[in-house]
Amino acid sequence: MQRNTVPMRIVSLDCGTSGVRAAHFDCSGDKIKKTCEAQRPLRILRGPDGRVEQDPEEFYQAARSTLLAALRAGPCDRIVVGAQMHGLLRAGRDGRARSNFSLWSDSRAMAACRAMSAAEQREFRARSGCLVSPGLPYFRLLEARRAGVSERADELLLSHKSYFFLRACGWLCEDRALAAASGLYSLRDGEWDAGALAAAGIARTNLPTLVDCEAELGAAGRGPGGAGPGLISSPDRELCDAAGDAVWIAGGADGGLAHLGTAGPAPGAASLSIGTSSAARLALPAAPRSAAPHFCYPLSRELFLIGLASNNGGEALLAAGARLHADPAGAAAERLAVAPARRDLFVAPYVFAERDVGLSAPTPAGFYDGAGAPFDPGRLDAGEALAALGESLVFAAWRLMELGVSAAFERTPESIALSGSFALARGPASLVAALAEIPVFARRTGGPLEGALYFAGAAGRRALAAELAANEVVAPAEDALALREKYAQWKARYALRESQRPPSGSSIDSD
Repeated sequence: MQRNTVPMRIVSLDCGTSGVRAAHFDCSGDKIKKTCEAQRPLRILRGPDGRVEQDPEEFYQAARSTLLAALRAGPCDRIVVGAQMHGLLRAGRDGRARSNFSLWSDSRAMAACRAMSAAEQREFRARSGCLVSPGLPYFRLLEARRAGVSERADELLLSHKSYFFLRACGWLCEDRALAAASGLYSLRDGEWDAGALAAAGIARTNLPTLVDCEAELGAAGRGPGGAGPGLISSPDRELCDAAGDAVWIAGGADGGLAHLGTAGPAPGAASLSIGTSSAARLALPAAPRSAAPHFCYPLSRELFLIGLASNNGGEALLAAGARLHADPAGAAAERLAVAPARRDLFVAPYVFAERDVGLSAPTPAGFYDGAGAPFDPGRLDAGEALAALGESLVFAAWRLMELGVSAAFERTPESIALSGSFALARGPASLVAALAEIPVFARRTGGPLEGALYFAGAAGRRALAAELAANEVVAPAEDALALREKYAQWKARYALRESQRPPSGSSIDSD
């Protein structure tokens, strides 16, 4: 009996920064049914020198156990994998890690970024589609070479996803979205960039084979003569047995999947996320030619993802507001739902260095009065301070939409879909709707797990379209005009702008 090749039951795996999630979807009916969702947290290891890392074994075991839980929830036809961007791990061809993962927020390669001239930065951005950021593996490799560290011929340089595929299935492959997020990929050629590899002192043999995000890799554990890209190490037998004949799909990066899961693939539909970090994104059928400071990654064979991301999302509010409330993000969102922030109080929320060294805030992080003079937040009650902090995060995220989406798109998007726990809260969502002046949508369950359905064939795309049709329109804040006027004042003094200067230091108390 011939096996039905139409995917109806889909498992998606999302390997994020703070945790791993997996879900089992039944797409055989008119409505998508999520029959199982599992998750495991991940620790982030920080050092005083700017290092931000994760333990690779902890990551793999979390991803493995989470995926097993979803696979055991019922039969599965397709497995789609998404993963965080910019991770870098050194490993042997046997799958054994030789380092920790360094993460997107690792700042140890700042010197390598600042060593680039403005012309070199523009050329790098045009070639790679990446921001100039210490979080990129390319700059970490440049910094290692400057320190006299050379890559071994037998060593593999892997992302979270390529490491997972190597351990789980025995495959050495990387999807083009994750490859593009490394800074080692040529956006124009669609291949590893020979010039970038030479500058970093590595060879193609140090890197995985490139595959499309939609690529059907086959059934896990199959080698030459069977499905799949070929085995180079022993697969995880328990995981392969649980997956059975399900076809694995390469999938994409978590940012792209989050965009697809909230806004969908339609050009003109933007997404705005405020979670741990913040990001504004838009899918386009071709890479834009604009010189605006935006990233540009392949999203699929037909689409590119453009946008801008900031380290100063909810994490900045947590750092600055911890002394005010045990849950500063939740308290700020709740306050904004019932009362606006003071109109004579402004906040520059840039507690952490920005990802793109070409962007900076013109003033140090902190509180300011209506005349632009520093303001002591100790004069405020906790609710007032948290409301001002929360409002500033919405302003900063909207600035990303202006810089990274509208400028590259060369017009205002047609709609915006929200994601991230802070952005989806009623208070912050209504502020975004007031600033946008275009339809703003919110979904309570959309994100990378649902976005992965886009890569699972016709049934997956139908299911995703049905999910997106359930988006709810967000009502703007009642004082929308006053809010837009305040944003204009805030932008004139405190918004991110293009600059070759490093970001200003923080004066917000984070103790």
